[in-house]
Amino acid sequence: MVDFDKLITLNPKEFEEERQRIISKYLDSLPSEVRTKCLALQYQLDIKRDELNILENLEYSFSCISENLENMLDQFSAIKNLVAAPNLRLVK
Repeated sequence: MVDFDKLITLNPKEFEEERQRIISKYLDSLPSEVRTKCLALQYQLDIKRDELNILENLEYSFSCISENLENMLDQFSAIKNLVAAPNLRLVK
C-alpha cells in the first residue's frame, strides 16, 4: 500500500527514490509472463517523464494505459468467443 501522506512530505530526491522503490516492488510482484511488458511500459514512461512537462506527461501516461487496457479487452473478448464456440476442441 502506498502511503500518500508520507509521499507529500518528502523532498524531490526522497520522493523519486520512494517512487522507484514502490514501482520496483510492484513490478517484481507480477507474474513473469506480464512482468516483461510492464517493465517495458515503465521504461517508456520514465523516459517520457524526463522529457515532458507534467500535463504532457499525464496525457502520455493515460494514453499508454488506455491502449494497454484496450488490448487486454480485445484479448478477453477473443478468449470469451473461443470458450463460447460450440465446436471448440482442445488439442493436447
